[in-house]
Amino acid sequence: MKVQVNYHWLALMVSLVILFLIREHLVALSIYVAVFITFFTTWLLVLPKLADKAETALQSELLLCLTEQRPEEIHQLLKEQRVLTIAGRVYVLTEARGLAYSSQGQHRRAAASFRETLKLIPEEGRVRVQLNLAHTLIELNELDVAEATYRSVLSSHPDNMMAEEGLASISALRPSQKSST
Repeated sequence: MKVQVNYHWLALMVSLVILFLIREHLVALSIYVAVFITFFTTWLLVLPKLADKAETALQSELLLCLTEQRPEEIHQLLKEQRVLTIAGRVYVLTEARGLAYSSQGQHRRAAASFRETLKLIPEEGRVRVQLNLAHTLIELNELDVAEATYRSVLSSHPDNMMAEEGLASISALRPSQKSST
């Protein structure tokens, strides 16, 4: 059984214990509060920048692994992304996992990863993930769901050419399916 520690709650509990122990020592209490405020402010200012750098580096490595057809390395790369996890950007990892599964031909797992990403990702990144999901659904021959996904993209981004092309590819696939059955 794997135990996952939430560092935010652990830090809060440790802080409360320390505050309780030094509550009657004004100098120690003042120093502790100053250090805590400094740490917390630094955390709020530095962590997003570190996460941006980690995300950019991950995307570069991902692209390299995918273009060089080394998808098996992506899974190991994702395990090493602690900054993104701590910063709450797990959606970056689930999307990357979906891309890796897709490139390995594991389309069911890819679709599941993309669906999980859609639950986590902020609004500005949803279109990219929806397009990846729709493409994966085409690979799974789930054309109706893929079409609905492309139409969802077009409802919020009417000029999205990738969604238009996806709908065209679905239309091209449908007549060949009917004649083959």
